[in-house]
Amino acid sequence: MEAQSKPLICITGINGYLGSWVCKYALQDGQYRVRGTVRNVKDTERLQPIKEEFGDLWDQLELVQADLLDTESLRQAIKECSYVIHVACPVPLHQPDDEDEVIKPSVEGTKDIFMACQDEGVKRLIITSSISINEDFRYPTCDEETPYPLDQPWINAYRKAKIFADELVWDMVNDENNKLEVVSLLPGLIIGPIFIKSNFTSKEVIQMILTGKYPLWPNLHISCVDVRDCAEAHMRALTCKKNIKICLANGTKSILEMVEIIRGEFSQYGYWISNWGLNYWIAYLASFFSSDMALALQLWGRRTEIDNTRAIKELGLKFTPIDQTIITTAYSLIKQGYVIDRTNGNADDHISSLN
Repeated sequence: MEAQSKPLICITGINGYLGSWVCKYALQDGQYRVRGTVRNVKDTERLQPIKEEFGDLWDQLELVQADLLDTESLRQAIKECSYVIHVACPVPLHQPDDEDEVIKPSVEGTKDIFMACQDEGVKRLIITSSISINEDFRYPTCDEETPYPLDQPWINAYRKAKIFADELVWDMVNDENNKLEVVSLLPGLIIGPIFIKSNFTSKEVIQMILTGKYPLWPNLHISCVDVRDCAEAHMRALTCKKNIKICLANGTKSILEMVEIIRGEFSQYGYWISNWGLNYWIAYLASFFSSDMALALQLWGRRTEIDNTRAIKELGLKFTPIDQTIITTAYSLIKQGYVIDRTNGNADDHISSLN
C-alpha cells in the first residue's frame, strides 16, 4: 500500500508509558500513517529513549506538538486523521489537596478531544479510561456493566475524574446527531517493560517493592494488565465493534502477593524485601495524619476480580500471565537504572530475551 493512501492515526501523549507502547505497535503494524503528540517536541531528554527503542521506525513517525488543554493545537494534531487514540492521563499516586486539579482537566480534556474529532470528521476515537470506573469492591467480580460506585468511600479524585469523563463520553455518543464511533478501554494498573525516562504510578509501585522501601505492606489489592497487551488492545480497538467499553485486566494481586513474586525472583541477587503485612490498627492510627492512609483503609482487604471475557471475545486478546509481567517490570526497572543492578547482567539478558 502506498504510504499516502494509508489511513492516518493520531496517538496522544506518545512520550508516556502506555502511549509510547501504543505508538510502537502502530508503527510496527504498517497499515497506518502514524502521528504522535507530545507537549514539547524539543524535549530530547524524554524523546531520546523512545527514539532508540523505535529504531528505524522513528523515521516513519510524524511528531507534533499539542497540549490537550489547548483546543486549537489539538485540532491541528488530529486534522485529516481517520482514527485518534487518546491515551490515559497520569494516575496520581497521592491524593491532591483540591480534587478539581485532577477532575477538571480530565473531563474538559475528554470533551475537547471528542468535539474536535467530531468537527474534523474522525471516524473512530479510542479512549483510554480506567477499570476503576466499574471496580466495585462490594462484589467478587466486576465487568463493563457494573454500575459506577460513586457513592462508595474509596472513590478518590482520580476515580471521580474517570467516571465523570466516561459519563460525558457516552452522553455525547448517544446524541442523535453524533457520527463518531467510540471504543473505551478500561485497563487496570499497567505494568511491564519500560523504555521511557519519567515517573508514573505503576513504575513506582513495583520500584517501592524491589527497593524494599517499606518494612510493612498494606492489605490492598490491585487489578493489573501487561502494557504490551494493553497496547495491542488499542490497536485491535480500531477495527472491533463500535461504541463499546472493554475491561483490560488479567488478574488481581495483593501488594503482599506482588512482594512474594518479586522476592522469589530477586532475593538470589541480594535484594532485601520485607514480606510482613502492616497491622490494621497501626494503619488506622496513621490515617489520622495521612489522607493516603485514610483512603487505603477504605480499601483494606477488599478484593474484586475483573471479568475480561469481552476483551478476549471482541479483541481476541491473549493475556500475558501477570506473575511473569511483574517480574519483567522489576528487571526493566533495573535495566533502566531506576534500581541498583545487583543481577550481574541478568536484567539485560531478561529484557533482551523479550525482543
